[in-house]
Amino acid sequence: MLTIIEKRPNESLYKEAKIIAEQCTVEELEKMILTEYYDVQRECMNEKLDAYLTVRRWKLNSEFEWTPEAIEKFLALDKKMIECFERLYQEAEPLYAVLNKRKDEDKNFDFEIEPKVRPSILLPDNDTGYYAGGGINHILINEWPEHFVLTSPSLRPEDRADNDYLNKDFNYNIYFSEVFKGHYISYCMYEFHNHQHYWSIPDILKINNFWADLSVEYQHELFI
Repeated sequence: MLTIIEKRPNESLYKEAKIIAEQCTVEELEKMILTEYYDVQRECMNEKLDAYLTVRRWKLNSEFEWTPEAIEKFLALDKKMIECFERLYQEAEPLYAVLNKRKDEDKNFDFEIEPKVRPSILLPDNDTGYYAGGGINHILINEWPEHFVLTSPSLRPEDRADNDYLNKDFNYNIYFSEVFKGHYISYCMYEFHNHQHYWSIPDILKINNFWADLSVEYQHELFI
């Protein structure tokens, strides 16, 4: 899995690659991205790939125009994200109560419950039904940095009202295009659209699958 560069070790190389990328078309950029991706060590994201993917996102977003169909799909994706987290919370609530009671009774025991929602772009396949595909989709999905999977913070029932992912009192449409005036957009979509590096709006609109995962970690601390 690639790791996003939080602090680029070679900022000048990134800037040079960015200047080159800005002169290219999206099609040319995608060819460069695939070449760079398969030629570098896959343990890390290098500056060229970082620059190419960043510029690709900017170019696609700047060229994009909202249509009624695109608006409808975007809002449907937002609702599906919320549904994913609501399902995970329903699963987690009784489990949290049981484990929290156990924690009160055993001071050496602790636990973590973490809900994650991961988007996918699945393509039809005659043999298996669907598959993740290759090319840019493969890089965006299969090598998507783990910390950009949507992860909700607290699962404690008493914190539910303050959880941004499930709080419908605030409308995040103010951070989006004017076409969403009068529509509701949740924190889920705001977080996904604004806090990840490489997914453009056209990429987001291709999403047709969400994987909702509830991870439980049992922890035991024993002293000698």
